[in-house]
Amino acid sequence: AEDDETKIYVKGYFVGTDGVAGTYQTITARQVDGGIVGKSDSKDCSNSPGPPSSSTEPTLTPIIDPESNGIIVFDDGGTHALLESDSGVTLYQVLNSSTLTIQERSTYIYATSDEIAPAILVNSSQLLILGSNILISGSTGSPNQGLADGGTAIQVVDGGFASIENGGNETEPVVIRGGMAARDGVGGAALHVDGAGTTASIISGDFYGGSSTTSRDKIGPSVLATNSAEVTISGGSFHGDLMAQGTNLNLNGGVYDSGTEVVADGEGTSITFG
Repeated sequence: AEDDETKIYVKGYFVGTDGVAGTYQTITARQVDGGIVGKSDSKDCSNSPGPPSSSTEPTLTPIIDPESNGIIVFDDGGTHALLESDSGVTLYQVLNSSTLTIQERSTYIYATSDEIAPAILVNSSQLLILGSNILISGSTGSPNQGLADGGTAIQVVDGGFASIENGGNETEPVVIRGGMAARDGVGGAALHVDGAGTTASIISGDFYGGSSTTSRDKIGPSVLATNSAEVTISGGSFHGDLMAQGTNLNLNGGVYDSGTEVVADGEGTSITFG
């Protein structure tokens, strides 16, 4: 089916440009194969924050312990907190109705380059991010391992829930970054939410689709929602397309990088602008 492309007005500003309170940002929304994009009326943006100074990713300089490689699993149904001392090249899996909180500043989580698993997997559990100076990054593509695609930073599945918010200030951001692709691979998603009953709430934070060395078309999505999951975006900045496939994506705010597209792909897909 031929794409139905339409312009949508969304609360916010273009990244990297000067903005005046009360102005609007235009992004492109595409309807593909039966997906539905709901048009919105103009909104009062007088209380919206000003635009970021640039679209350049914040520079965070974690100190990583090379001996920290591995997978850490929380599956006891309890509540666990990551501390700055837990930073490392590590995979975290939150399972069986457990809860993982990340509130302490200067916490850095990297997926290893030879793993296809996300940096943080949330399965039937909760992830609560409310901190500052936090970086969570998917794995970099590794052609020597036959893995050219970048990895996902955070994946939420099977009725899980994630809430992401910067609890500090703009100079100490929460950055969620998809893994960088290698060669002809595709960049990883910053956040992937999948499955019926699975939800995510983005209140603030900076979301970067994994970069590509070959083509903009291979930059990963900043947000990917699939298979009846539901994502609500109230704020944050987004660098990389937002993709919905067979699910609902609700955009109530946020700042979208120039060139970002919002794509409703397939029957049962809807994108609404609140």
